Amino acid sequence: MSEQDSERLKALIDSRDFHAELTGLEIGRIPRFFSATVEAMRNGKDANGRDKLSDLEWLMLNNPGYAAVYNRVQDRLVEANQAVDRAMTLVNERIHLAELQLKEMEDRASTLPDGTKVFKSRSGKAYTADGHELSKHEADSVNWRDDSPLWDDYHQIKNGLKKAEQEKLAIEKYQNETLEPMQARVANKEAVTKDELEDWLKKEERTRPDVVQKAFANAQNIEADIPKLQEARSIFGNTGLNAPDIRGHFDKVRVFDIPDLSAEPTTPTLSTVLKP
Repeated sequence: MSEQDSERLKALIDSRDFHAELTGLEIGRIPRFFSATVEAMRNGKDANGRDKLSDLEWLMLNNPGYAAVYNRVQDRLVEANQAVDRAMTLVNERIHLAELQLKEMEDRASTLPDGTKVFKSRSGKAYTADGHELSKHEADSVNWRDDSPLWDDYHQIKNGLKKAEQEKLAIEKYQNETLEPMQARVANKEAVTKDELEDWLKKEERTRPDVVQKAFANAQNIEADIPKLQEARSIFGNTGLNAPDIRGHFDKVRVFDIPDLSAEPTTPTLSTVLKP
């Protein structure tokens, strides 16, 4: 028999014996030389009236390999939920700030005679807010404001908003389809099989969104960036935006300055923009 066949046979036997132990069938694979107290708790109540051990408790006490994997899953759930909280907070701040920036730009945008918001690009072309390019005749009909924002900047922030919204959907899917099902089974103290636990650990890594992975790896940097985003949002959301100094702030803060979990740690942040 080849080594591969031996491993496959061993895995089948382990799986059979594991499920047999769960049903209470003694087959000798899990140690049976326990104190009278433990044995009594296995079969009913001990002398002090303590309840019978659950299948999970029995496995955790008597199968070190199973207990190690189960504890890894519990630790991973804690770490993953903490990373999700950090990622979701930062993504939401990016969304809120981008929405405020877009609104401020739209308020300053020039308009067609019918009221459609339009923007001129650095190349001289003109576009509506939804990306439709204006003809020369249409562009010539616009009374362009001196402080009208550029299409390049508006388009960049709009793309940043779209990306942040997609990241939020990815986080929610990961929560709903990967974390919550296993979290519910752990909370209910189910005796999930060792194979299921190991498969879940692989699934968690496989389905973890990039935005959450960044939160795993750069927790301190991310937690430091959140207050910067909140401060920027307060500038654009709570102050009269017609003041020249506020517009000066706004012209500096672009999507590439907003902390982006999908970018490398060296990406510029708002820390340089918000210095006095």
